[in-house]
Amino acid sequence: ISTSEYAPNADDVLIIARPLRTSKHEARTLKCVQQIRATFADLADRGPTAALYRLRSLIAAVVFRWNAKDGREHLCDEYLALADIDDLSIRAECLARFYALLSSVDPNMTLESRDKLHSQAKDDLAACVVALLTDSAAHDDVLGPTVAAIAAVDAPLANGFIAQCNTLARRDALRAIACKAVFRLGVT
Repeated sequence: ISTSEYAPNADDVLIIARPLRTSKHEARTLKCVQQIRATFADLADRGPTAALYRLRSLIAAVVFRWNAKDGREHLCDEYLALADIDDLSIRAECLARFYALLSSVDPNMTLESRDKLHSQAKDDLAACVVALLTDSAAHDDVLGPTVAAIAAVDAPLANGFIAQCNTLARRDALRAIACKAVFRLGVT
């Protein structure tokens, strides 16, 4: 280990990139965005997949903050890329995090009027959850990250997903996850 080079994965770069959402320096921020984007291909090989898509969506949101037109295109591209995720649990989590991110970066829903991005993400998330619950018996395990991602931004949607869970014990476990997510401090 002492002779190997350190190679950051998507989780590592996501931690580094989070402060860019609140940066007050446009030029520096956009330069960092370019540098992080240049790592996407390498990060795709290192994973984890959910963190990579969170990072890509976060970078698109940062661009949207400084340049609405370019950011809109990047957010639309990132939304479309989520359909390429084969694992339903990961896709549901990524769609939920994307939907939550849209709620925070576009509270006036300007992306809804032209691209219907908010409603498309929500509808695709709901369809993905239905497919996920059909394919799995361990609903709390596969749905936990999804519920955690949206509980604070759309509690009725999260509660609707929880209500579809197959047992009372699993619904209770998901309710506990939702409560923790709602009361957790910090950026998700």
